[in-house]
Amino acid sequence: MANELKHSSVGTELTQAEWEAVDGHVVNSQAVGDLIYAETTSSLQRLAIGSANDVLRVTGGKPDWQATSFITSLGTIATGVWQGTDVGVAYGGTGASTLTDGGVLLGSGTAAITAMAVLTDGQMIVGDGTGDPVAESGATLRTSIGVGTGDSPSFTGLTLSGVLSVDDTTESTSTTTGSIHTDGGLGVAKNALFGGTHLLVANSSTAKIEVESTGSGGSATLESQIPASGTGNAEVTFRQGDGQGGANNMLYSITYSSGNNWLRLRSADFDGSGTTGDIWRVPDGQTTSDANTTWDINVFDDYDDAMVLSPYRDGVLNLAARREEMIEMGVLVRYPDGWVGHNDQRMEALLAGGIYQNRARMDAQYEALNDRMELLERKLEAA
Repeated sequence: MANELKHSSVGTELTQAEWEAVDGHVVNSQAVGDLIYAETTSSLQRLAIGSANDVLRVTGGKPDWQATSFITSLGTIATGVWQGTDVGVAYGGTGASTLTDGGVLLGSGTAAITAMAVLTDGQMIVGDGTGDPVAESGATLRTSIGVGTGDSPSFTGLTLSGVLSVDDTTESTSTTTGSIHTDGGLGVAKNALFGGTHLLVANSSTAKIEVESTGSGGSATLESQIPASGTGNAEVTFRQGDGQGGANNMLYSITYSSGNNWLRLRSADFDGSGTTGDIWRVPDGQTTSDANTTWDINVFDDYDDAMVLSPYRDGVLNLAARREEMIEMGVLVRYPDGWVGHNDQRMEALLAGGIYQNRARMDAQYEALNDRMELLERKLEAA
């Protein structure tokens, strides 16, 4: 049998020294580096030395030298520190010995990864689909991602199923040319737009913010909210131009003044001279509104108020004449488009004037009747 372990040849006789000699056994064709292993349960054989960098493994229950190329999986390395060269990209590594703190890894071909410079505040990584992505911010970033240029980003439409939050940015204006749809909520917080908490929807024709409930039992609510025990105002404002109350620059606001505990309608020109004031108020706990006293100017006039309220003119039912007379008095108001409104305060003035006129006439009648009674008594006494 080739490569078997055997005694060295000593001739026809064996001395004790030869029997005990360290070189008294040889493996057939042995070479430096060879190993002896059990070929069977009854024989030992030589395993020839492998090539440089080969590793010893077991194949078929016997030792075998193999090149390292056969290693395909090492499993999980639980302990220890890798002390070899950088693991290449092709083998699941980065190919880098160090990475910048906060840097973003960037693929640089099939066999390399590099770290980009640390992003500064407000920067985003933008790619064009061909070359390496770059870090951009400001107007350059907005142009790259298609949301307008300069400081006025433009949105052609954005649909969300969650919440859109604009938080602590440095933009100064935001213009939507389409619409923003949310199934969740739209939140604007901190120094979001315009240097404060401000969301602008602008259009050269018609601009609209719509709150819609699509469920059969749902509600649509536009809410202006302030915190409990707050002293600020919850307000809805209607503004023309700069809203200073002059010509073509009017402003109205419906406001809950929490510091005063009343709801009010406020005008930037309630007296025709650009003076700001409340037109009416509804205090907390009160079910009626209080009008500004200027509504009751000219309570008394030359009209026969009781006759104004009568539907008859010269004994004939004439509602049209009554309507025109009440328009002339201001109880009814005809607008330029023909719509006719009812002024509660002028109606109060009409009723108050009628009460006074009736009382004045009754007092005059009382005095005349009293004078006649006194005259009659004097004549009876004289008779």
